[in-house]
Amino acid sequence: SQISDVLIIPQPNEITIDAGHFVLSKAVGIQYDDKFKISGDFLNAFIETANTIKTENGDDIQFVLDNGITSEEGYFLKVSTHKIEIRAKTDKGAFYAVQSIRQLLPAGFENGTFTEKEVTIPCVIIKDKPQFSYRGMHLDVGRHMYSVDFIKKYIDALAMLKMNTFHWHLTEDQGWRIEI
Repeated sequence: SQISDVLIIPQPNEITIDAGHFVLSKAVGIQYDDKFKISGDFLNAFIETANTIKTENGDDIQFVLDNGITSEEGYFLKVSTHKIEIRAKTDKGAFYAVQSIRQLLPAGFENGTFTEKEVTIPCVIIKDKPQFSYRGMHLDVGRHMYSVDFIKKYIDALAMLKMNTFHWHLTEDQGWRIEI
């Protein structure tokens, strides 16, 4: 794989591209404990609900507690030909590793058009932690209304880009967007 084949946003602190691919198919299993419940459940649901691939029991994708990672939102992700390993100190860090995996998958996973029985993920090693503690986006609905579906998609996009704050501007003198 070439570096141009692996585009992660924001760009990780360290990324190494290795030869080969991990094959994500219905034979792949995800292993995680309660420490990584949010990220593990998210990855499992993302793979299963958006696509034809269903995960099984197994440890092909592993979440591992690593107290050596200094940042609460940092992670180590290793995709090899036979396993995906996610190392993090907290579920926050593991969640951001899952977002990197999400970005390595084809766009069809996002829009529900992926119909194949398997997909290849390039072998990479990523070490990452946020450069800034506050990373967010602002949405001003004081003068313009958005649908609930739009808001959900907006928040999902923020998560995929590893933003940790959603600033929602709900009121001003021209409008009050909360029913109280």
